[in-house]
Amino acid sequence: LSDYSASRRLGHLELLELPGGDAATEFPGRIAYAALRGRVDAQTLDAAFDWLPERDMLNARSGQPRTSSMGRLFDALAALLGICRRQTYEGQAAIELEAVADPSIEDAYSIPLVDWILPSRELLKIAFEDLVSGTDRAVIAARFHRTIAAWTAELAERSGEKRVCLCGGCFQNALLLAATRAELLRRGLQPVVHRRLSPGDESISYGQLVTAAARRSLEKRKE
Repeated sequence: LSDYSASRRLGHLELLELPGGDAATEFPGRIAYAALRGRVDAQTLDAAFDWLPERDMLNARSGQPRTSSMGRLFDALAALLGICRRQTYEGQAAIELEAVADPSIEDAYSIPLVDWILPSRELLKIAFEDLVSGTDRAVIAARFHRTIAAWTAELAERSGEKRVCLCGGCFQNALLLAATRAELLRRGLQPVVHRRLSPGDESISYGQLVTAAARRSLEKRKE
């Protein structure tokens, strides 16, 4: 929740482990496996991840770094579905996941928020169960996008604000952007999207300049 001079974090994704640190970004199957470990049947999990050679190492490790990054959640699902098991460039898994998703699918997974936390591991668990039951990965990918959109709109509605700015590299994803915008409008909220600048990291410095200018203006008024 923010204005030009200050911001306050209202909610975030449930933290996911990054086994091996940065290596988990290149090999996102590690993230998916760690997230599902202990939440689904161990034998079924190992059978589904028989392509992941470091399972024993992942089971033995603890105290891994954790993240609330939306990008890592997309990476994990792409690996889980067998769409991208090794990233050779930034954003590859998310791009390929979007390409696979069936845009005609409009239903989402019914997963309630936990206070202000978006339950990432539960989403991966239900997607995994869908996959094991034989659901087409194009349907799972679409439901995943729709779920993220529904969660985002619910968090925004809880804030009590009407204007909702959609920012961050994940909103370069056309399917996610369209679904989130539709969810916000359905709830009577006003989505604000990027037009002149990218929503990605390259615009962070511009935002920092805007914030610095706003804070300087406030200080001058106090003088």
